[in-house]
Amino acid sequence: MASGARPLLGKLADALAAVGLAGPAFRLFERFQALGDKGPSEYGGLPLPSAYLRVITAGSASAEAFVLTGQWAADAFIRLAEKHGRPLTPQTHVLDFGCGCGRIARHLIGKAAVSGSDLNPRLAGWCAANLPGEFRRNGVLPPAPFADAGFDLVYSVSVFTHLHEPNAKAWLDELARVVRPGGLALLTFFDEHLPQAEGFRDELAAKGFVVRHEGPEGSNLLCGYFSTDGFAKLAAPGWRLIEAVRSGESGVGQAIAVFERV
Repeated sequence: MASGARPLLGKLADALAAVGLAGPAFRLFERFQALGDKGPSEYGGLPLPSAYLRVITAGSASAEAFVLTGQWAADAFIRLAEKHGRPLTPQTHVLDFGCGCGRIARHLIGKAAVSGSDLNPRLAGWCAANLPGEFRRNGVLPPAPFADAGFDLVYSVSVFTHLHEPNAKAWLDELARVVRPGGLALLTFFDEHLPQAEGFRDELAAKGFVVRHEGPEGSNLLCGYFSTDGFAKLAAPGWRLIEAVRSGESGVGQAIAVFERV
């Protein structure tokens, strides 16, 4: 796409948002990001999703960024599972909640038995068609499309950042249903240690949860922050916090809560 077209599209997206059409504006922005960046069709013996699906999942059309950020997150989760006495094996049943188009799951294939679900049927469908494992769509609200206590570990990246507090509670309880007692949850969230939280850190400490940008439930427009204590309290009684990795130390740009299924 010609470089001169990008500022024009950006201005059009801003204009749509200004008249209350933030959703269409954001979708336009996602489409425009994906234009002109096709990238390779496969990596590591597995297909790569289209540039548009990469944008929806990872915020960038770059195939290299898609692969690298997925690998970093997978490596972080592997290390945390091993640290807490649950090393992954091909017999470990793992759920990728909010799997997108398999950015992280693709790096765990062969290391664990991977399943996944996503709100977006197009993303879940791409995984089901292109990656080994069981991938399904989930709704905005529970239940998840999986049986009780079927997983040893669940992880989730940038899902609880896009939920209001009541829905976050509902999904924390639902994930406790599908994970066996003693299993782990590795869940990312925007925490009080992010530089962006400086202006409302006291409010966040007092309330435990603050919405900084409204939007539809589960969409990238909705942006919510949890204090570490607030997230731990919301997860109880099904989950017990055993470690919180600060956003600046996690390697994935968000904090990671390590919960044990009670």
